[in-house]
Amino acid sequence: MLVASCHPHAAGPALGIVIGIGLATAIMQMIDTELVRLPLILTQANFTFAVLIVTLAATLSALWVSRRLRQLDLVGVLKARD
Repeated sequence: MLVASCHPHAAGPALGIVIGIGLATAIMQMIDTELVRLPLILTQANFTFAVLIVTLAATLSALWVSRRLRQLDLVGVLKARD
């Protein structure tokens, strides 16, 4: 089985791409009327750009959360009463 032999994190972008294609196709079918017709053009560059943007956003978010966690006064947090 190909999926079982892949790295666990490799399934995330692949799943996102498949879901993205499905959503884009559904949106294009809902918009397709006699007045407006928009073609669905999916290229390797589109997927590469999308994966890079999501990876950048996830990395920046993780760095921001990590920085905020390092700034916490853990002793003060544990002593604080609700």
